[in-house]
Amino acid sequence: MEIDGSDLYLHLFKGIKGLGINKIKKIYKFFGNFEYAFNSSIEEFSKAIKDKNILNQIRQKQNNKDIILKEIDNYIKSYYYKDIKPISFFNKNYPILLKKIKNPPIYLYIKGNLIFNELEKSISIIGTRNPSFYGHTKARSIAKSLAEMGYVIVSGLARGIDMEAHLGALEGGGKIIAVLGHRVEDIYPKEHSELAQEIIREGALISEYNDNEKMNKFDLVNRNRIISGLTQASLIIEGSLKSGTSHEVRFAKEQKKIIYALKPTDYNRKVSELPLKLINEGAIEVESPQEIMDYLNSHEKKIEKKKIKDDHLTSTLDKFIKQEKPK
Repeated sequence: MEIDGSDLYLHLFKGIKGLGINKIKKIYKFFGNFEYAFNSSIEEFSKAIKDKNILNQIRQKQNNKDIILKEIDNYIKSYYYKDIKPISFFNKNYPILLKKIKNPPIYLYIKGNLIFNELEKSISIIGTRNPSFYGHTKARSIAKSLAEMGYVIVSGLARGIDMEAHLGALEGGGKIIAVLGHRVEDIYPKEHSELAQEIIREGALISEYNDNEKMNKFDLVNRNRIISGLTQASLIIEGSLKSGTSHEVRFAKEQKKIIYALKPTDYNRKVSELPLKLINEGAIEVESPQEIMDYLNSHEKKIEKKKIKDDHLTSTLDKFIKQEKPK
Protein backbone atom coordinates (compact mmCIF):
# COMPACT_ATOMS: atom_id res chain seq x y z
CA MET A 1 0.00 0.00 0.00
CA GLU A 2 1.38 3.40 -1.02
CA ILE A 3 1.66 6.02 1.71
CA ASP A 4 -1.03 8.64 1.19
CA GLY A 5 0.33 12.20 0.82
CA SER A 6 -2.66 13.67 2.63
CA ASP A 7 -1.99 11.37 5.61
CA LEU A 8 1.62 12.57 5.80
CA TYR A 9 0.64 16.25 5.80
CA LEU A 10 -1.88 15.58 8.56
CA HIS A 11 1.16 15.04 10.85
CA LEU A 12 1.81 18.77 10.58
CA PHE A 13 -1.69 19.77 11.61
CA LYS A 14 -1.74 17.22 14.43
CA GLY A 15 1.04 19.14 16.19
CA ILE A 16 -0.79 22.48 16.27
CA LYS A 17 -1.99 23.54 19.74
CA GLY A 18 -5.76 23.90 20.03
CA LEU A 19 -6.40 21.88 16.87
CA GLY A 20 -8.40 18.86 18.05
CA ILE A 21 -10.13 16.17 16.03
CA ASN A 22 -13.26 18.25 15.41
CA LYS A 23 -11.33 21.17 13.90
CA ILE A 24 -9.16 18.74 11.92
CA LYS A 25 -12.38 17.25 10.52
CA LYS A 26 -13.49 20.77 9.51
CA ILE A 27 -10.22 21.32 7.63
CA TYR A 28 -10.59 18.01 5.82
CA LYS A 29 -14.23 18.66 4.97
CA PHE A 30 -13.37 22.10 3.57
CA PHE A 31 -10.23 21.18 1.60
CA GLY A 32 -10.70 17.43 1.01
CA ASN A 33 -6.95 16.79 1.31
CA PHE A 34 -4.35 17.85 3.91
CA GLU A 35 -1.57 18.36 1.34
CA TYR A 36 -3.84 20.71 -0.61
CA ALA A 37 -4.84 22.41 2.66
CA PHE A 38 -1.23 23.03 3.69
CA ASN A 39 -0.52 24.72 0.36
CA SER A 40 -3.60 26.95 0.55
CA SER A 41 -3.64 30.58 1.70
CA ILE A 42 -4.46 31.68 5.23
CA GLU A 43 -7.43 33.52 3.76
CA GLU A 44 -8.80 30.19 2.59
CA PHE A 45 -8.07 28.62 5.98
CA SER A 46 -9.99 31.35 7.78
CA LYS A 47 -13.16 30.15 6.03
CA ALA A 48 -12.82 26.80 7.81
CA ILE A 49 -11.07 27.83 11.07
CA LYS A 50 -11.81 31.06 12.93
CA ASP A 51 -9.32 30.69 15.80
CA LYS A 52 -6.56 33.30 15.24
CA ASN A 53 -4.04 31.42 17.39
CA ILE A 54 -4.44 28.29 15.23
CA LEU A 55 -4.24 30.33 12.02
CA ASN A 56 -1.00 31.96 13.23
CA GLN A 57 0.53 28.52 13.90
CA ILE A 58 -0.49 27.34 10.42
CA ARG A 59 1.05 30.49 8.89
CA GLN A 60 4.25 29.85 10.83
CA LYS A 61 4.50 26.33 9.43
CA GLN A 62 3.82 27.58 5.90
CA ASN A 63 6.60 30.15 6.29
CA ASN A 64 8.99 27.27 7.02
CA LYS A 65 8.00 25.25 3.97
CA ASP A 66 11.52 23.93 3.23
CA ILE A 67 11.80 22.51 6.76
CA ILE A 68 8.31 21.03 6.48
CA LEU A 69 9.08 19.32 3.17
CA LYS A 70 12.23 17.82 4.69
CA GLU A 71 10.11 16.61 7.62
CA ILE A 72 7.68 14.93 5.21
CA ASP A 73 10.58 13.32 3.34
CA ASN A 74 11.96 11.97 6.64
CA TYR A 75 8.55 10.49 7.50
CA ILE A 76 8.41 8.71 4.13
CA LYS A 77 11.92 7.28 4.47
CA SER A 78 11.29 6.19 8.06
CA TYR A 79 8.05 4.38 7.25
CA TYR A 80 9.47 2.65 4.18
CA TYR A 81 12.63 1.63 6.05
CA LYS A 82 10.63 0.16 8.96
CA ASP A 83 7.93 -1.28 6.65
CA ILE A 84 5.20 0.59 8.54
CA LYS A 85 1.98 1.71 6.88
CA PRO A 86 0.44 4.85 8.43
CA ILE A 87 -3.23 5.49 7.72
CA SER A 88 -5.27 8.37 9.10
CA PHE A 89 -8.88 8.64 10.22
CA PHE A 90 -9.56 10.24 6.81
CA ASN A 91 -8.01 7.43 4.75
CA LYS A 92 -10.40 5.17 2.79
CA ASN A 93 -8.64 2.14 4.36
CA TYR A 94 -9.34 3.24 7.95
CA PRO A 95 -11.58 0.62 9.66
CA ILE A 96 -15.26 1.66 9.58
CA LEU A 97 -16.00 0.06 12.96
CA LEU A 98 -13.29 2.14 14.61
CA LYS A 99 -14.65 5.39 13.16
CA LYS A 100 -17.81 4.88 15.20
CA ILE A 101 -16.19 4.84 18.64
CA LYS A 102 -15.70 7.75 21.02
CA ASN A 103 -12.23 9.28 20.59
CA PRO A 104 -11.03 7.20 17.61
CA PRO A 105 -7.27 7.36 16.98
CA ILE A 106 -6.30 9.97 14.37
CA TYR A 107 -3.58 7.62 13.10
CA LEU A 108 -3.05 3.89 12.95
CA TYR A 109 0.46 2.58 12.30
CA ILE A 110 0.39 -0.90 10.79
CA LYS A 111 3.10 -3.53 10.47
CA GLY A 112 1.85 -6.44 8.41
CA ASN A 113 -1.23 -6.80 6.23
CA LEU A 114 -4.14 -4.45 5.74
CA ILE A 115 -7.11 -6.64 6.73
CA PHE A 116 -9.58 -4.05 7.98
CA ASN A 117 -12.03 -4.95 5.20
CA GLU A 118 -12.42 -8.40 6.81
CA LEU A 119 -13.74 -7.19 10.17
CA GLU A 120 -17.42 -8.01 9.47
CA LYS A 121 -16.52 -11.27 11.25
CA SER A 122 -14.31 -10.31 14.18
CA ILE A 123 -14.01 -10.87 17.92
CA SER A 124 -11.60 -9.74 20.61
CA ILE A 125 -10.40 -12.39 23.07
CA ILE A 126 -8.78 -11.03 26.20
CA GLY A 127 -8.14 -11.75 29.86
CA THR A 128 -5.65 -11.79 32.67
CA ARG A 129 -1.89 -12.18 32.25
CA ASN A 130 -2.01 -14.93 34.92
CA PRO A 131 -4.82 -17.30 33.90
CA SER A 132 -5.62 -20.74 35.19
CA PHE A 133 -4.79 -23.80 33.09
CA TYR A 134 -8.49 -23.88 32.13
CA GLY A 135 -8.28 -20.25 30.94
CA HIS A 136 -5.13 -20.98 28.92
CA THR A 137 -6.63 -23.97 27.11
CA LYS A 138 -10.07 -22.42 26.52
CA ALA A 139 -8.66 -19.18 25.10
CA ARG A 140 -6.52 -21.07 22.61
CA SER A 141 -9.13 -23.67 21.57
CA ILE A 142 -11.92 -21.09 21.12
CA ALA A 143 -9.61 -18.76 19.14
CA LYS A 144 -8.53 -21.67 16.94
CA SER A 145 -12.12 -22.74 16.18
CA LEU A 146 -13.31 -19.19 15.46
CA ALA A 147 -10.30 -18.57 13.21
CA GLU A 148 -11.15 -21.75 11.29
CA MET A 149 -14.67 -20.33 10.82
CA GLY A 150 -13.23 -17.18 9.24
CA TYR A 151 -13.22 -14.84 12.24
CA VAL A 152 -10.49 -12.22 12.66
CA ILE A 153 -9.12 -12.59 16.20
CA VAL A 154 -8.06 -9.37 17.94
CA SER A 155 -6.06 -9.16 21.16
CA GLY A 156 -3.17 -7.26 22.76
CA LEU A 157 0.02 -9.41 22.57
CA ALA A 158 0.32 -9.48 26.37
CA ARG A 159 1.26 -12.56 28.38
CA GLY A 160 -1.45 -15.04 29.35
CA ILE A 161 -4.81 -14.93 27.56
CA ASP A 162 -3.72 -12.52 24.79
CA MET A 163 -0.86 -14.84 23.86
CA GLU A 164 -3.14 -17.91 23.82
CA ALA A 165 -5.70 -16.08 21.63
CA HIS A 166 -3.01 -15.21 19.08
CA LEU A 167 -1.53 -18.73 19.12
CA GLY A 168 -4.97 -20.30 18.71
CA ALA A 169 -5.76 -18.04 15.76
CA LEU A 170 -2.45 -19.00 14.13
CA GLU A 171 -3.20 -22.70 14.65
CA GLY A 172 -6.61 -22.16 13.06
CA GLY A 173 -5.05 -20.53 10.00
CA GLY A 174 -6.97 -17.31 10.61
CA LYS A 175 -6.35 -13.60 10.45
CA ILE A 176 -4.99 -11.86 13.56
CA ILE A 177 -4.64 -8.30 14.80
CA ALA A 178 -2.50 -7.45 17.82
CA VAL A 179 -3.13 -3.94 19.17
CA LEU A 180 -0.15 -2.47 21.01
CA GLY A 181 0.05 0.25 23.66
CA HIS A 182 3.39 1.41 22.24
CA ARG A 183 5.12 1.72 18.84
CA VAL A 184 4.74 -1.24 16.49
CA GLU A 185 8.51 -1.71 16.30
CA ASP A 186 8.83 -2.07 20.09
CA ILE A 187 7.70 -5.57 20.98
CA TYR A 188 6.73 -6.10 24.61
CA PRO A 189 7.15 -8.50 26.28
CA LYS A 190 10.41 -9.35 24.50
CA GLU A 191 9.71 -13.08 24.59
CA HIS A 192 6.80 -12.46 22.20
CA SER A 193 9.10 -11.22 19.40
CA GLU A 194 8.80 -14.47 17.45
CA LEU A 195 5.01 -14.52 17.93
CA ALA A 196 4.87 -10.91 16.70
CA GLN A 197 6.67 -11.90 13.50
CA GLU A 198 4.15 -14.70 12.89
CA ILE A 199 1.29 -12.25 13.43
CA ILE A 200 2.85 -9.83 10.91
CA ARG A 201 2.90 -12.65 8.32
CA GLU A 202 -0.72 -13.67 8.92
CA GLY A 203 -2.27 -10.40 10.06
CA ALA A 204 -1.06 -7.15 11.57
CA LEU A 205 0.43 -5.36 14.53
CA ILE A 206 -1.21 -1.96 14.95
CA SER A 207 -0.71 1.05 17.21
CA GLU A 208 -1.77 4.69 17.41
CA TYR A 209 1.74 5.75 18.51
CA ASN A 210 4.62 6.84 16.31
CA ASP A 211 8.30 7.67 16.84
CA ASN A 212 7.68 11.05 18.43
CA GLU A 213 5.30 9.89 21.15
CA LYS A 214 6.52 8.58 24.50
CA MET A 215 4.68 5.74 26.16
CA ASN A 216 2.89 6.47 29.45
CA LYS A 217 1.02 4.30 31.95
CA PHE A 218 -2.38 5.08 30.40
CA ASP A 219 -1.45 3.85 26.90
CA LEU A 220 -2.09 0.19 27.74
CA VAL A 221 -5.52 1.20 29.04
CA ASN A 222 -6.32 3.35 26.01
CA ARG A 223 -5.40 0.63 23.52
CA ASN A 224 -8.35 -1.39 24.87
CA ARG A 225 -10.78 1.02 23.18
CA ILE A 226 -9.14 0.06 19.87
CA ILE A 227 -9.24 -3.69 20.61
CA SER A 228 -12.99 -3.59 21.28
CA GLY A 229 -13.55 -0.89 18.64
CA LEU A 230 -12.22 -3.09 15.83
CA THR A 231 -14.57 -5.97 16.61
CA GLN A 232 -18.23 -6.98 16.72
CA ALA A 233 -17.90 -8.66 20.09
CA SER A 234 -15.57 -9.20 23.06
CA LEU A 235 -14.93 -12.53 24.78
CA ILE A 236 -13.68 -12.18 28.36
CA ILE A 237 -11.86 -15.35 29.42
CA GLU A 238 -10.65 -14.68 32.98
CA GLY A 239 -9.72 -11.77 35.23
CA SER A 240 -10.12 -10.35 38.70
CA LEU A 241 -12.38 -7.36 39.31
CA LYS A 242 -9.32 -5.09 39.45
CA SER A 243 -7.49 -6.56 36.45
CA GLY A 244 -6.67 -4.57 33.30
CA THR A 245 -9.27 -6.67 31.48
CA SER A 246 -11.97 -4.58 33.17
CA HIS A 247 -10.93 -1.65 30.94
CA GLU A 248 -11.76 -3.70 27.84
CA VAL A 249 -15.18 -4.44 29.34
CA ARG A 250 -15.79 -0.74 30.01
CA PHE A 251 -14.95 0.23 26.44
CA ALA A 252 -16.96 -2.68 24.97
CA LYS A 253 -20.00 -1.56 26.97
CA GLU A 254 -19.57 2.08 25.88
CA GLN A 255 -19.31 0.93 22.26
CA LYS A 256 -22.39 -1.31 22.62
CA LYS A 257 -20.50 -4.45 21.63
CA ILE A 258 -21.73 -7.98 22.30
CA ILE A 259 -19.98 -9.25 25.46
CA TYR A 260 -19.32 -12.94 26.08
CA ALA A 261 -17.87 -14.33 29.30
CA LEU A 262 -16.33 -17.77 29.73
CA LYS A 263 -18.23 -19.87 32.26
CA PRO A 264 -15.83 -20.47 35.20
CA THR A 265 -15.24 -23.99 36.53
CA ASP A 266 -14.04 -22.80 39.94
CA TYR A 267 -16.07 -19.92 41.38
CA ASN A 268 -13.56 -19.40 44.21
CA ARG A 269 -10.67 -18.45 41.96
CA LYS A 270 -9.72 -14.75 41.79
CA VAL A 271 -9.64 -14.95 37.97
CA SER A 272 -13.30 -16.04 37.98
CA GLU A 273 -14.46 -12.74 39.53
CA LEU A 274 -14.82 -10.68 36.36
CA PRO A 275 -16.56 -13.27 34.15
CA LEU A 276 -18.95 -14.11 37.03
CA LYS A 277 -19.80 -10.44 37.52
CA LEU A 278 -20.39 -9.98 33.78
CA ILE A 279 -22.64 -13.05 33.56
CA ASN A 280 -24.69 -11.75 36.50
CA GLU A 281 -25.01 -8.41 34.68
CA GLY A 282 -26.29 -10.01 31.48
CA ALA A 283 -23.18 -10.97 29.49
CA ILE A 284 -23.59 -14.12 27.39
CA GLU A 285 -22.16 -17.13 29.22
CA VAL A 286 -20.24 -19.47 26.91
CA GLU A 287 -18.09 -22.57 27.10
CA SER A 288 -17.56 -23.28 23.41
CA PRO A 289 -17.06 -21.46 20.09
CA GLN A 290 -20.32 -23.00 18.82
CA GLU A 291 -22.28 -21.08 21.46
CA ILE A 292 -20.67 -17.87 20.25
CA MET A 293 -21.52 -18.72 16.63
CA ASP A 294 -25.11 -19.64 17.48
CA TYR A 295 -25.68 -16.34 19.26
CA LEU A 296 -24.03 -14.28 16.51
CA ASN A 297 -26.09 -15.98 13.81
CA SER A 298 -29.27 -15.38 15.81
CA HIS A 299 -28.26 -11.75 16.46
CA GLU A 300 -27.51 -11.13 12.77
CA LYS A 301 -30.90 -12.59 11.76
CA LYS A 302 -32.67 -10.24 14.19
CA ILE A 303 -30.79 -7.25 12.75
CA GLU A 304 -31.70 -8.35 9.19
CA LYS A 305 -35.38 -8.78 10.12
CA LYS A 306 -35.41 -5.32 11.74
CA LYS A 307 -33.79 -3.81 8.64
CA ILE A 308 -36.39 -5.43 6.36
CA LYS A 309 -39.17 -4.19 8.65
CA ASP A 310 -37.71 -0.65 8.76
CA ASP A 311 -37.24 -0.60 4.98
CA HIS A 312 -40.84 -1.72 4.50
CA LEU A 313 -42.09 0.96 6.91
CA THR A 314 -40.05 3.66 5.12
CA SER A 315 -41.36 2.51 1.74
CA THR A 316 -44.97 2.54 3.00
CA LEU A 317 -44.55 6.05 4.47
CA ASP A 318 -43.04 7.32 1.22
CA LYS A 319 -46.02 6.01 -0.75
CA PHE A 320 -48.45 7.55 1.74
CA ILE A 321 -46.70 10.95 1.56
CA LYS A 322 -46.77 10.90 -2.25
CA GLN A 323 -50.48 10.08 -2.21
CA GLU A 324 -51.22 12.88 0.27
CA LYS A 325 -49.38 15.57 -1.70
CA PRO A 326 -51.79 18.28 -2.93
CA LYS A 327 -52.29 18.38 -6.69
